[in-house]
Amino acid sequence: MWGINVKRMAHMAKYKLQMFSEKSIDHIIQEMPPISGELPKLKTRPLCYMDFRVKDGVYLGRIITELYVDYVPLTVENFLGLIRGTKEYKYKNCRIYNIVKGQYLETGDVTMNNGKGGASIYGDFFHEENYLLKHTKPGVLSMIRFGKNFNNSQFSITFDAQEHLDGKRVVFGNIIKGMKTLYQIQDLGKKVGSPVVPIYIERCSEIHKRKGIGRRGM
Repeated sequence: MWGINVKRMAHMAKYKLQMFSEKSIDHIIQEMPPISGELPKLKTRPLCYMDFRVKDGVYLGRIITELYVDYVPLTVENFLGLIRGTKEYKYKNCRIYNIVKGQYLETGDVTMNNGKGGASIYGDFFHEENYLLKHTKPGVLSMIRFGKNFNNSQFSITFDAQEHLDGKRVVFGNIIKGMKTLYQIQDLGKKVGSPVVPIYIERCSEIHKRKGIGRRGM
């Protein structure tokens, strides 16, 4: 347990003592460079939530994400379709099959639930849309690449800025509330590989009313 606390303190030290202010970690990260850079906001962006739980155990918490439909509409529609769930495929009950500490988690395999499968609402795969949005901070959602430039349902969420993924994974959103939950998930990971206990998306849904979720991120 002490080892976990040391790692968490080392991570938080990068935020220049802001952890001692009255600002929440969500607010601090929202003030970091936006994933859209200088690009304007072109339309209202949809929100969704995901609840995470240890299999047959502890509820870890909820994350709320903002989805950049104005820049990657096909990718966002695919993600929302699987958040809502289709007759065949849904993100509900998907397992986090890989954690790379300090970098990202991977989930969203709607067919095999082990990182070897997946499917999109458009078919098995669809072409990567664009790389306009960047991995500038923690809590960035992006699609996992298959082959040369294809996506399906699998996606990652970053624990920190990951510029080396720019141009390799299509960014489509970021967390606006629930970073504490994300770091709790990271604490249950090994250096690389499956978490020490099975972690699943217990439930997920699009958010239609925005009351009580905090300030929206850019």
